[in-house]
Amino acid sequence: MNKKTIGIIVLGLLFFATACVQQDIDPMAQDDSIQASEGGSDDVQLQHEGIGPLEITPDAGGGESTAGQENQVEGIVSSSGEVSTAESKNAEPGYVDSVAPESLAIDQVEVALEWLTYIDPAYSFSIDYPSIYTVLPETEDQSNADPAIVHQVRFQDIQLATGDTAEFELPIFLIEVFELGDKSLDDFIHLNEPDGHTEMYQGNNQNGIRVSYNQLIAPGEYYFFSSQNYAYKLTPLGPFSPEMVRSFDIQ
Repeated sequence: MNKKTIGIIVLGLLFFATACVQQDIDPMAQDDSIQASEGGSDDVQLQHEGIGPLEITPDAGGGESTAGQENQVEGIVSSSGEVSTAESKNAEPGYVDSVAPESLAIDQVEVALEWLTYIDPAYSFSIDYPSIYTVLPETEDQSNADPAIVHQVRFQDIQLATGDTAEFELPIFLIEVFELGDKSLDDFIHLNEPDGHTEMYQGNNQNGIRVSYNQLIAPGEYYFFSSQNYAYKLTPLGPFSPEMVRSFDIQ
């Protein structure tokens, strides 16, 4: 047997072996394709649509998976799993307006405000004040002040006057009386209020001098009046102070 005949036989054997192997492989590939088409048809469809396979997240409680269900729920899902389909009045996604109860009708109680008159015959002056104020009793001697205060009258809101901190509250209106001696009211103010801005003030009954300061601390202004013997200094702090100052009168 020559070499040509041997070569033909070898080629024939190789062709036969290749054909046998191909027949064994094709049934296996066919089985795999059948299983893929039966068990993964959804995945194949999604892949054709360019979405990709679904990711299934196991339920922590051991129940069925709820993946993808969020796209089917309309409304707001609370932490307890309840679904609210309330529509937002603001038309904003995920926003639920809080509903306030209707306002209750509250009767407006108006306090009857009367004006009273304080008369001080010893120092010859009077002043009107609202009935929601009271006159505080004097318990301290002010004669050691500079200048010496010979008399003072303190007005306070009744509620503040009866509170636990009454002794620490500033009076809502204060009248201080000083000995004027032989000085004029202008001289007295210049001596005791040298940095204040002065201007004439006209009340209902008396003319005086208003002294003001460019400062943020209340009161920032004072009113001075005088008689033959005394200088009167009025310190306003309450909301009715303008009316009280205008009513001040020297007898």
